[in-house]
Amino acid sequence: MNENRDITVGSNNCNQQKCCTQGFQATTGWDPVTGVGSISSFGNFYDTLIKLPNNQFVPTATPTRSPAATFSPSFRMTRTPAITNSGWAVNSIYSTSTCTGEVLKFSMYPLERCLPIVKYNSATLTISTLAYKKYSCGAANVAVSYYSDSACRTLLASRPVETTARSCLTNTVEDNYYYNAEVVFSSLMTCSTVRNYTSIITKSTNTAMNRYVIQASYSDISCASNRLTSYEVYRDQRCYNLNDNLITTSDANNAFEFVFPALYRYGNVKCDDEKSSYSRSQVTLTNTNQCSYSSTLTSGKETSTLADNWFLYVKN
Repeated sequence: MNENRDITVGSNNCNQQKCCTQGFQATTGWDPVTGVGSISSFGNFYDTLIKLPNNQFVPTATPTRSPAATFSPSFRMTRTPAITNSGWAVNSIYSTSTCTGEVLKFSMYPLERCLPIVKYNSATLTISTLAYKKYSCGAANVAVSYYSDSACRTLLASRPVETTARSCLTNTVEDNYYYNAEVVFSSLMTCSTVRNYTSIITKSTNTAMNRYVIQASYSDISCASNRLTSYEVYRDQRCYNLNDNLITTSDANNAFEFVFPALYRYGNVKCDDEKSSYSRSQVTLTNTNQCSYSSTLTSGKETSTLADNWFLYVKN
């Protein structure tokens, strides 16, 4: 029995408003207007449908829920690891004997970074690499290890590992950049995972004490960030007393003070001109806010610093 009702009359070239010259006409059998026509009896159509061979889509009396779609990714999404700093060895210098109170200055050295140790020959204007060093942080001390290779894998047999206890030391600490020493009462070596010096400096209610002079030192002459060897952090407009037994007699009873970008050296320990017999000389930091050859690059002297950059930091 033919359950299909063929529609042979009609067209699709007219609507309620207008007629077009082009369109399709209904005709016997399939046509673009009505297709194969319409079903005359759904019951008979259903009986005919289920008798078709290899029918995989026979409807059931009770519909079944299709399984939820699943997605099997070809790779596992992972969180991008945050870029972390290996940390710093931080040596803080205090004006008391108990490593408390005001921090006169502090130095920061990057941990687990292989740093070259070089010598400069002023006659040939060449730099030769002697060895490499790396700071490491232990539970009780900070160690400086020396290596013969740039990857810091082979320890230098001729040079022992130097360690500094992570506890308060009541000794005199040298200032290697200015006049070789300063009067201090204690120092404390610690390890820190902060990003840089800005996280260590604390804000003071006295705005005049929120100014710091920073010396960033590098192991190459381009001041590339991955060649940073240290930060030296001083207070601006603070008197640093140089009266110390380690310095020569000619340097005794002296002091220096940063008034950025100037550096003043005084003939007394109070950084003043209270007596006419005391003299004061001024040195301008000419390489402020720019990369420049370090003045520690002395002929024949062993160093890890080939260039530095001086700048002012104000803690807001």
